Amino acid sequence: MRKQPLLALLGALPLTLLFAAAPPIALADIASDQNLAISIFDRAGFDKGVCAVLGAADTTLALELADPNGFLVHVLDPSAEAVQSAQTQGDIDERYGRSLVLERRTSSRLPYIDNILDLVLASHLTPDALKAESPTEILRVLRPAGIAILGQRKGEQPTLSTNDLNAWTRSAGIESAEAIEDEFGTWVKLTKPAPSGMDEWSHWEHRPDNNPVSTDQVIKAPFMTQFLGPPYYIAMPAISVAAGGRIFTAMGHIAHHRREEPWLNTLVACNGYNGTMLWTRKLPDGYLVHRSAMIATADTLYLIHPDDGEGVVLLDPETGLEKDRIRFTRPRGEWKWIAIEGDVLYGLVGKKEDPKETTILRSEFTHWSWAGLSKGYYEETHPWGFGNDLVAYDLKQRKALWAHHEEGLIDSRGLAIGGGRLYFYCPDTHIGCLDAASGQTVWTNPDPKIRELVEEPGVGLTSTPGFKTSCFALYTPEVLFYEGQTLMNVVAVSTKDGSLLWTLPKTSSNPNMMFLDGKLLVGIGEEGSTLVVEPLTGKILEDLGFAKRSCSRLTATPDSLFCRANPEGFTRFDRATKDILLNGAMRPACNDGAIGANGLLYTGPWLCDCNLSLMGRVVLRSDGGFNFDLPE
Repeated sequence: MRKQPLLALLGALPLTLLFAAAPPIALADIASDQNLAISIFDRAGFDKGVCAVLGAADTTLALELADPNGFLVHVLDPSAEAVQSAQTQGDIDERYGRSLVLERRTSSRLPYIDNILDLVLASHLTPDALKAESPTEILRVLRPAGIAILGQRKGEQPTLSTNDLNAWTRSAGIESAEAIEDEFGTWVKLTKPAPSGMDEWSHWEHRPDNNPVSTDQVIKAPFMTQFLGPPYYIAMPAISVAAGGRIFTAMGHIAHHRREEPWLNTLVACNGYNGTMLWTRKLPDGYLVHRSAMIATADTLYLIHPDDGEGVVLLDPETGLEKDRIRFTRPRGEWKWIAIEGDVLYGLVGKKEDPKETTILRSEFTHWSWAGLSKGYYEETHPWGFGNDLVAYDLKQRKALWAHHEEGLIDSRGLAIGGGRLYFYCPDTHIGCLDAASGQTVWTNPDPKIRELVEEPGVGLTSTPGFKTSCFALYTPEVLFYEGQTLMNVVAVSTKDGSLLWTLPKTSSNPNMMFLDGKLLVGIGEEGSTLVVEPLTGKILEDLGFAKRSCSRLTATPDSLFCRANPEGFTRFDRATKDILLNGAMRPACNDGAIGANGLLYTGPWLCDCNLSLMGRVVLRSDGGFNFDLPE
């Protein structure tokens, strides 16, 4: 049985509606509802999620929709008698209480938070019942791109006309919905528009510039819970991307305990508004997820091909089905890294296959040890993500644009794109810059001092070792920054010619960098405190007073910075007031941190053992001025 997330319910107000009482289920009803359910799936464009059915007379339709692998259906009716009768009917195959719940409705306000439902249905509406419903209220509870299908079946009395439905939608200022008649009855379909200002977290570091700063204007503090849900304890490492109202999490090749083993080498796609698990896909043994191997857009999930690593597979984000594949005749090899800028897909290709590691420890301890990571994290030479060839592919014209070969190996962790250029890092030979449109070399800099500073091992650094697979390059308009896990320095070079500008020593093993308000933010102050640094000179301008802790990534939204700090929990830095606030019930995810996308803030699930009050995926929304005071 698929576990469903919790739905937050709101208060009740008086209600009087006119719905038909629930009749006994007949074979003819079942056949009719099966066909109607097929029609609903076709019109909605999806067959999984959270659905509200208005009226207990729709019990047979609700049974068709309710499925542990499909919809969680909540039937609402103002009549206690109708609900009691429907509850008995709804338990004919033990779906009741699992994928189907029927309750008495006591309010004209639907008992859901904003943006939580995928589907709202009513198929036995009378003209009076329609007037008692509010199009605005129905749109409130639907998530962006969610669907409401409302109307009346053929032959029912009193008749509901297309004019009634059109007048009802126009009364709320909805001009785009048009009522129709079909073989089942008379209907109107409402689609929830997405609010302006939402952002996507399309790449592992938000965008190909590797700056983990969301521009989502919808998610603003203070916050309240959108939903809680699985997965809970997962395999490590793990990375998420989000777009189109969905969130995708790729879980890695290391499990310290038995509870994490079901998620080893697994990609899971979830509805971003209510946590419904849309699909999962097993990845091959040892497929490295902690890299830029996955890109999310509203209509496609791009993934370095799991089977042979040659090229990119394009997945339907709603179903996980393969739509297409991109591969090059030349150069051939295993793809190590991908990014999309505009309509162009970029990739790094290498002839040598990365090591395929899956580590299962089955520890009896309640904690885990950094010494238990797979051996690749401890080798002197990092074993993953190196190649010699950079390629570009036009997604619209479906053709290869260019390929660029380097004799020295390119480290995928040091790749970044911005300002129409692609920057690369060859640890044994030079750093370089290509024109992203043509693939022509703009500059290279073989100065060994730069690479020596970047690669210098850390000495006397605090915090945990972190994950060496982490990205270490950050593009900004004038300066390219390098800072690697467990290494000693932050190194700044000019984007104009690759010349060395400045360097600063680190104090912590695993800070990550961020470009915000024209300044560099990085945790290299005392005990890893977050400093504001002038990009061109390296001058330290300010200490923000908090230190990012361990491997949880420092991220940002327009009004906040987020990290795991001390004391333990979810730390938010208010960018306007500079207040440092703590929520001790949870903490940001280990590799992801907190991700602002789809108008929400995503945290979790955990890949470690830092047990707090809330585990799994914890998703926050803006509180919208909600009154949290209890009535006297």
